[in-house]
Amino acid sequence: MDFFENGLCFFCHNYINETARLKRFNETIEAVWSDRANELELKLTSSIEQAPECEHQDIGESFNLDYIETVIKYEFLHRQSIIITASSLVESALYKLCELTSSISGHKFDLAKYKTRKSKIEKCIDHLSTVENFNMNTLIEESKYIGILYKVRNEIVHNNGILTNKLQQLNIANLKGSIGGVIEISFEFIEFYLQIITVFFEKLKPQVSVFMSTNAQQVV
Repeated sequence: MDFFENGLCFFCHNYINETARLKRFNETIEAVWSDRANELELKLTSSIEQAPECEHQDIGESFNLDYIETVIKYEFLHRQSIIITASSLVESALYKLCELTSSISGHKFDLAKYKTRKSKIEKCIDHLSTVENFNMNTLIEESKYIGILYKVRNEIVHNNGILTNKLQQLNIANLKGSIGGVIEISFEFIEFYLQIITVFFEKLKPQVSVFMSTNAQQVV
């Protein structure tokens, strides 16, 4: 086994690529909703121009219903899916990294020992920091934002995407909605957090390099 064979050498690079792929997918799907919205607006304008004024209100109401059903609701579902996928990507990556480093260093990897209510991501970061001696202080800012993303993910998974008072009090940028209603996730919110994840893995790379250098003798 070596660092090339077990994937550690390219670990962060691979997840940076995965995040970039997710970003491209998101932008492609967002373009679909934008085109659909433009089509509906052109159809509305044309219908109003050709119809007598007495029918304008009915046409407008029909447009609103169609817009909500074929644009807004799809946007909600898509953006929620992106958040779940992005959070799972980070969670899975850190868990795999803990397993991989543990198999090399010989240190025990056991999340069960963390009795706090921290997320799996936070527990993995704690393990890398306290057991494998990663300098995770270099990723404090990114870790904070990823923690916020995970809180939004939890509301989607465990609360059907409904905005709670607890989440609203965090005053998260580019996240709106009324308490008891669906969380309104903007395109900017998604773009920001995908960028944060990319920076997170970029900053994690030097720590992985230090680990490989320190544990080179353990690799046959």
